[in-house]
Amino acid sequence: RERVEIYSVKGTARSTTDEQKWNHLLDPELGIGYARVTNFQENTVDELRKIIAALQKSNNLRGFVLDLRFNPGGLLTSAVEMAEMFLGKSDLIVRTAGLRSRPFEIPAQRDGPFRDLPLIVLVNGYSASASEIVAGAIKDHHRGLIVGERTFGKFSVQNLIQLVRSDAHL
Repeated sequence: RERVEIYSVKGTARSTTDEQKWNHLLDPELGIGYARVTNFQENTVDELRKIIAALQKSNNLRGFVLDLRFNPGGLLTSAVEMAEMFLGKSDLIVRTAGLRSRPFEIPAQRDGPFRDLPLIVLVNGYSASASEIVAGAIKDHHRGLIVGERTFGKFSVQNLIQLVRSDAHL
């Protein structure tokens, strides 16, 4: 048996030289990068960060398309970290308010490494949960253009809670 790695960040097509890699350059002449995020896992943000950094290093990256279509969501921590990549320090990412509870807010903890990169976020009716949080934060801070249709409207995400004295999580 082997450990199977599930990658949640994909490109436009598989690389012609290495089937394990994706092509993340949408338009080489214009310098437009592209990544499709299929869900928000623990390693999603690291994957995306490496992809954008590599595109900036090897190409004249002038813009980026973040595709969140058909993304059902996932971990809140990953959504917050992804939004933070494109925002400035203290920009509000998430705010919740219940009828009987105090508001809960999560601001960006640092300036994002790609906060000046021109950005387009693609969404559709199947973009839900964590993908809505990322798209909403990008929209609220006028950090990029949101293109597509109304999202699912779930606006909730999962949190992993580690069980005491165990490696298991709920």
